[in-house]
This record gives sequence, structure tokens and C-alpha cells, in this order.
Amino acid sequence: MTTRRPRLDVATARIRTAVRNSLEAHVMLSPMDVPRRAIGLPRVSGGAVGPGVGPGVAVAISGGPDSLALAAAAAFVAPKLGIRLSGIVIDHGLQTDSASVASAAASAAKDLGVDTVVVRRIEVSHDSSGPESAARDARYDGIARVAAELGVQYILLGHTRDDQAESVLLGLVRGSGSKSLSGMRELSTRGALTLLRPLLEVPRVDTLASCAALGVTPWMDPHNTDRRFLRSTIRNVVLPRLDADLGPGVPEALARTARLLADDADYLDSEAATTFARMRRYGNQPAAVSIHDPSALSQAPSHEPVHFDRAELAALAPAIRRRVYRLAAATASGASLASTHVDQIDRMVLISNAPTHLDLPGTTVERVRATVSFTATH
Repeated sequence: MTTRRPRLDVATARIRTAVRNSLEAHVMLSPMDVPRRAIGLPRVSGGAVGPGVGPGVAVAISGGPDSLALAAAAAFVAPKLGIRLSGIVIDHGLQTDSASVASAAASAAKDLGVDTVVVRRIEVSHDSSGPESAARDARYDGIARVAAELGVQYILLGHTRDDQAESVLLGLVRGSGSKSLSGMRELSTRGALTLLRPLLEVPRVDTLASCAALGVTPWMDPHNTDRRFLRSTIRNVVLPRLDADLGPGVPEALARTARLLADDADYLDSEAATTFARMRRYGNQPAAVSIHDPSALSQAPSHEPVHFDRAELAALAPAIRRRVYRLAAATASGASLASTHVDQIDRMVLISNAPTHLDLPGTTVERVRATVSFTATH
């Protein structure tokens, strides 16, 4: 008697497709890029590598519906692409039952087919950045440490289209520019990690439906309904109200806006980096170097003073000029400028009777005659 396989539900199919597309686009090496023999990998049909010898990928697992649906899809797709898949569960210790939640998340991931799952307890510092930011930074630091132990570079994150819409609204509420309004990227880097978000075009209802179809009971983080957190208010009050008053499709429209703005922001960032390299002066001399990857300028500070000709700065388009300020501060001191700081620098550059000396966090900006200088604050 033939055993019939359970029918694949639509939500799970969509998530598997999204995960496969992301892994094929960003992780797998195309035969056109590097010959398999050149890197010591066996030839296999379809361009994939043998099980266990391909690139290493880990999925970040919280135990919530998004991460469990992602873990299930990755566990199905990864072996077919020859990808070594692991799971990482970070226990923030912020709730009394956090250890049991982390253990349950690890067990659920293993039941879904993720063979290796590492649970790591971390400490979240209470600094001036706020609880959400501190928890996020601590989580990524913990993931990075476990990834290094596992020999993994790629991390799958379960952010959905709804998360993207929330990020856009957060940026609007905070008065952010196009960089923040462009939301999260499917592919981004954080230190040595490459972060992949395959579900940015997948609605949250699909992750919930997939978990239900798979017979998985996800953990529901109480912080997601805690009105003390702005994102929670946007998720549970603002977006449902917009959906009710304006009709369905608001999250999709906001996510589409983020995607379009991301293209614009990337182009402007590239132009600003090229302009920075061309205009930066060393002492009283113009820069005599050229770069092949302008974006690399912002990745690590040189802690050397950065000088510009004031008239050249003033002549730039505002979108480029403001980005050049940020690059200058990041290069001179590693500091990240807030929008208010950028406004102060802009006044110094454009207005003759504006202050000529600014002590900003980590960076001092001075205007001396025709030169504007960025130096690290000591």
C-alpha cells in the first residue's frame, strides 16, 4: 500500500521558494564564477556541492513563528544545495523563563531538521542607547561569536515584510533620512558576518500559517505586545489602524517604498564616497590617491584628520554633502553623526557667521579660513 505524502501548504511553499532564491543568489557559487576543482569541491549535478562540504549557513532562531518557519524552510532547502546548516539560539536573559524558551526553540529547530543548534546565554548592557538597541547589539555580538566557533559566515534572519513596514514607519516617526527609510536589506554585513533576510517579501501571516501546517507551536514574545516599545505600538496599534482605515496593502506598500529608497540610497552613498575620495585633502594638499571600492572608506576609521576646501563642500548637492560629512567623521574618529550634528556642520560650511568650532560626540569640526577639518576628539 502506498503512503501518501502530506500536501504542501501554500505558505510553506512560498517560504521555501524565498529561502532557496536567497541562498542561490547570495551563497552558492555559480559555475561561471569559480571552477569547482579550483576550490577543491567535488562536482555534482545541478551545480551544487556535496553534503557537508558546501558553504556554512546558520539560521538565527528565537522560537517565534518567523524564525521557526525560516528554520524549517532552510532545513528543507539547504541539503539540496549542499549547504551546511546550523542554528543559533541567543538567550538574552531578559525574562525569567528565557532559558526554557531558548531550550524549547532549540528543540523545535532540531525537530524541523536543523541538526546542529547552539544555545548561547548573553548579557545585555543597560547603556544610553536604550533597551531595544542594547538587546539587538548584544544579540548580534552573541551570534557573531557562535558563528566564528561554527566556521559560519552567513546568518539567516527571519525578518518579514511586516517587519520591513514597521521599520519604515519607525524611520518616519524619528524624522530619519532615506538611509533609515530604506529599511532592512536582504543582504547586508555586520562585522565579519553576512546577514541574509530571505523573507522580506513574505507577510507574517505566512510564517504563522506555515508553523500551523508543520504542527509547530511558536513562542510569542511578550515584548512584541508591550506598548513601552515604539515598534510594538506601531505593530499592534498603528499598522492595524492604517490597514482598517486605508484598506489592505499598507505593509506591502511600505515595504515597496523601502526597496525603492534602498536603490536611491545605495547610489547616493556610492557617489558620496567617490566625492569624499576626490575632495579630501592631506594637510594642504588634495588627495592624490584613487580607490576602486569607495564604500570601503566608511568601513574602518583611519583616525587621521580629514580636511576639505569649504567652497568645494558648499558647491555639492545637499544629499552628497551631508553624506560626505558622515564619511569624514567616520574616517577621522569612527563616530556616527546624528542628523542634528550634520545640520550644525552644514551651517558652518554654508553660513559665514555660524560657529567655526563644533565639539560633537567623538569628533571635532573646525572651519579655519577656507578649510573645514574633521579630527578625533581626545
